[in-house]
Amino acid sequence: MGGNVPLGYAANGRSLAIVKSEAATVRMIYDLYAERGTVTATTVAARKLDLRSKVRGGGRGGIPMGRGHIHAILKNPVYAGRIRHKKQVHPGQHDAIIEPDRWDAIQTRLMSEACRQRGKLGADQHADSSSSPNRSMLAGKLYDETGDRLTPSHANKKGRRYRYYVSSRLIAGGAREGFKAVDGWRLSAPMLEDQLAQAIRRHVQSNVLPACRCHATIAEAESLSRRFDDLCAGSTSNKIFLACIARAVITQGRITIMLDDAEVSRLLGVPEHTVDADLFRIEEPFTIRKRGVEAKLMIGSGTSVANSDPVLIDNLARAAICREGLRQGRSLSDLAAEQGLSNARIKQLLTMAFLAPGIVADIVQGVQPVALTSEWLQRNGLPDDWQDQQRIVGELK
Repeated sequence: MGGNVPLGYAANGRSLAIVKSEAATVRMIYDLYAERGTVTATTVAARKLDLRSKVRGGGRGGIPMGRGHIHAILKNPVYAGRIRHKKQVHPGQHDAIIEPDRWDAIQTRLMSEACRQRGKLGADQHADSSSSPNRSMLAGKLYDETGDRLTPSHANKKGRRYRYYVSSRLIAGGAREGFKAVDGWRLSAPMLEDQLAQAIRRHVQSNVLPACRCHATIAEAESLSRRFDDLCAGSTSNKIFLACIARAVITQGRITIMLDDAEVSRLLGVPEHTVDADLFRIEEPFTIRKRGVEAKLMIGSGTSVANSDPVLIDNLARAAICREGLRQGRSLSDLAAEQGLSNARIKQLLTMAFLAPGIVADIVQGVQPVALTSEWLQRNGLPDDWQDQQRIVGELK
């Protein structure tokens, strides 16, 4: 269609041919975004790996890529085997570097990231909350047993900001008929968001995906699994799954989550109404742990089945394989090729390879704190000392 040939390709008549060395750079950028979850973090990682732009005639190009360049590569449909003409995208005649289903999943994450950026100074935030961890992602979706909405709130203690979801009657000082104001909820926002996201992920993996596969060919089912794995990867998976909530209702000892059929179908790349509507309703028991006026919900029955985290267990197994490979003197590149992962992802997994045996045993048995997830470990990390690890993990309970 004219214009500059993008990184990863060379001109081939009226079509494009893949340049293997450049295609590896493109795939690395997509891997980094799947792991890091933001374009900014991807750009930082790409610079550390010295990933560079396409070398063109006249000595142009070949420079470290900035944020705009990375974003353009992630948004370019050429890499999915498609072409864009004006505002329309059409099938191309060239080979894809990135599988189309994976490219579509990446676009969903990019849109989610853009929405978060636009909402940073939304009504539920304040001028000092310029980073996404301060967003109240359940605003307008969370209700209690009286029909009262739980409103985002926060408190600042010793320079640290704490987020909560609080029954509106506690803030307004009133009470619903038949209920006392003291019966309202004041819940830790980060823990509630993390546990709801994990509950949705488990439900989609255990119930929605199998139902979708019943209506798919073998190739479509495999593609669906890869798409779901991409959605689960990286630091934005919680936000993606929380966006699927249409409404959540908390009653004593139980939380009911109604999922948005259209949003779940869009994320999975399947037509709406593919599966029974009953599968978009989740009911989970919970227990309450109180610390002062704040309540923390521990969602799940407390059994090993309810708290089993297959993603975390799988990552621990991969980490153990990588650790053993390093002990045998193998290189990161060899391990990455064997696992089908990038070097950066292998380094990330290795942070889980040295957990205290007691913590590993709890994870395998499904009795670890519900808040202890792969995302939490990647975001926070743990010290090398096993006693310190046990102490920090114990504080999550």
